[in-house]
Amino acid sequence: MKGKDLANLTPEEVIKKSAAAYREWKNDQVIPDDIDPGDPDNQKILSPLMIFEEMEQFAISSLENHINKKNAYEFQDLVAALLRGMGYYTPFVAPKGKDGGVDVIAYRDPLGTESPRIRMQIKHREEKTDVKEVR
Repeated sequence: MKGKDLANLTPEEVIKKSAAAYREWKNDQVIPDDIDPGDPDNQKILSPLMIFEEMEQFAISSLENHINKKNAYEFQDLVAALLRGMGYYTPFVAPKGKDGGVDVIAYRDPLGTESPRIRMQIKHREEKTDVKEVR
C-alpha cells in the first residue's frame, strides 16, 4: 500500500493494515532449525530478525519499567490519558486524598449519555489487590 492510499485511511485502519503487513512479513521469516548462529555466513539471515526481537523486548521492558516507576497518582493520570487517547471523555480524575473508591470516570460522549460509562478504581502496586478491597 502506498503513502497516498494510507493518507485516506483512519488512524485505526492504518494501524490494522500495518499490523497485518507485519504479521505477514514475520510469518515469511523462516529460520531453518539446523542453522548455526555462530557461522558468519548465517548472520545475513539471523541479524535482522535478532535485532528486531531484541529491540521489541527492550521496548517492552522499558515501558514496563517506566510504568512501574510511577506513583499511584501518576499511574491514575496515565490511565485517564490512555482513555482520552482512546476517544473517551474523562470529566473526573480524582485529586490526591480520599476519593470514595472512584478514581476515574470516563464516557464515550461529553455528556455521558452513551454506553459504556466507566467508573474505575485504579491500583498500582507490586502485590495483587484482594477482591474484598475492590468490592
